[in-house]
Amino acid sequence: MYNKLDGLFLCLRDSETPSANLGEKSRSSLNNVELRNATNNSVALGPFEIWSATTGLLHSFGSDSMLPARSA
Repeated sequence: MYNKLDGLFLCLRDSETPSANLGEKSRSSLNNVELRNATNNSVALGPFEIWSATTGLLHSFGSDSMLPARSA
């Protein structure tokens, strides 16, 4: 049960970057996207392949790659 990929959860992380105007910051989610397992179990990605609908590519992972738990 704990080595099961239950689903993917997309997690957006906010990052503040200085804007062109001094004293202001802008929030950007570009390059701040990460996937997590839908449940609270981290899981090794080695046995899975994930199809990317946006790039049209099938992604394979090494045996040491881990998908973090949703709450991590």
